[in-house]
Amino acid sequence: MDDPTRPAANPSPSDAHAQPQASLSLTRAPTSSSRHLHDRWRAATGPPNSCVYTVRCEALRSVLIVINRPRVLNALNDAAYTELSEALEAAARDEHLLCAILAGAPESRYFCAGQDVNEVHSALLFPLDKLLRRPVVRFMRAAIDFPKPLLAAVHGPAVGIGFTMLLHCDAVYARAQAHFRLPFLDMGVVPEFCSSIYLEAALGGHRTLATEMLLMQRRVTAEQLAAAGHLFRRDTLFDTHDALWSAVEEGVARMASVPFAERALPMYKDLMSGAADGRRRKHEVLEAELQRIAERAANGDVDRAPSRLRARLT
Repeated sequence: MDDPTRPAANPSPSDAHAQPQASLSLTRAPTSSSRHLHDRWRAATGPPNSCVYTVRCEALRSVLIVINRPRVLNALNDAAYTELSEALEAAARDEHLLCAILAGAPESRYFCAGQDVNEVHSALLFPLDKLLRRPVVRFMRAAIDFPKPLLAAVHGPAVGIGFTMLLHCDAVYARAQAHFRLPFLDMGVVPEFCSSIYLEAALGGHRTLATEMLLMQRRVTAEQLAAAGHLFRRDTLFDTHDALWSAVEEGVARMASVPFAERALPMYKDLMSGAADGRRRKHEVLEAELQRIAERAANGDVDRAPSRLRARLT
C-alpha cells in the first residue's frame, strides 16, 4: 500500500509482513572485479509489460528477482504478486541455484512502494475464503516457505509490504538513505505478513519502535533501524549502489564456495528458522491477520482507504 507522504504518483502502497531472521552481512569496499550482480541489476530489462523479471548469475549460482513497475515506484498489484510467486517457486525447484536476491528496478527510486492503492480492491476486498486464494497470499506463502537463503538489496525506500517482505529475508543490505513506513492504518487493514507478531523481534525487541511504526505510522530510516540493532547492522548500510551490490556479491560468493552448498545451505536455514514448526507458526499468524483484514473489508474500511489516501496526496 502506499506512502501518503511521498511525492504525488499514481500508486500508493501498504501491506505488512514480518519476521526476524539471521544476517549473513559481509562488507568490503567495492572493487572493479566484484560487479557481476551490480552490472546485471543495472543493465537487465524484463519482457515487455512484465511486473517482475529474473536475472541469473551462473557463476554465483544465484538469481535476482527484480520488481519492475518503476512508473508506480515499484508498487505491487495482482500480476506482480503472481510473478513474484512464480519466480520464488521456480528458484526453490532449481537444483543449481543456491539463493535468490530480491531487488527493485533501478529506474525507480523506491525499492518497493507496497500495495498499489489503485488496485487495492482486487488484492484485498474479499471474504477470508477467497482472500486466502489471492495472489498476494500466494506470494506471502512462497516467501515464508522458500527453502534457500533469500537476500534483499534495498536501493531505496520500502513501504508496507515492500518493507515487511524484508522481514522474511535471511540477510538484508540497504542504502543508508533508504526509509521505511507501514501505512496499514491509512489503508484500512491490519499488519500482515506476520508483522503483527514478528516485527518487534525483527527490531531487536524494541517495542516502542514497533508501536511507532505500526500504530503511529512513523517513517524510520535505515540508520534508525540499524541503531535498533537487529534488522540491519550498520556495516550492511551503504552510501552507493556499487558498495551495496559489492557486499551482496561477497555474501553470495561466500555461500557458493562452501562444500556441498546445495545441501548445507537449506539445512542451515531450516534449523535457524525453527524448521517446520517455525514455518507453521508463521502461516498461523498470517491467517489470523488475513481474518482481520477480511473483517475490515466487510466493514467498508478497506473500500474507503484509496480515496482517503488520494486526498492526503493532493
